[in-house]
Amino acid sequence: MIVGGHALPDGKREFAVMTPTWMPDSKLIAIEVDLLQLDVSDVAAAGLETLITGERKTQQHAEVWTPEEVARTMAAMAGETLQAKPRVITTPGAMGRITVGHAPTRFELELQATEAAEGGFDLSSELKRSE
Repeated sequence: MIVGGHALPDGKREFAVMTPTWMPDSKLIAIEVDLLQLDVSDVAAAGLETLITGERKTQQHAEVWTPEEVARTMAAMAGETLQAKPRVITTPGAMGRITVGHAPTRFELELQATEAAEGGFDLSSELKRSE
């Protein structure tokens, strides 16, 4: 799932790419996050223009991409766009939180993953950035 698209003070756009992995032996879910900051000119090339939002403090929408789509997009972007690659491991249904940075500038992602009845995951998230 990809969420974000809000503008940063330097004019770049920030996105979080969340990839859950079911760890069936331990009944845990690992969620890896690629925190990206892109120049506006690179957003369309990365296929992320549909996530652009005009307001900094608004409800963000998200898109679910296949692993192939994510891999293709990540390969097309320059390495300097990746700002952090945190990972959280949680139990199904429990809330997880990832924080990058320190006050006053901080990125915070709260997320919850549950195994979907039809396979795969139901993933909910709330992305916050404080400046």
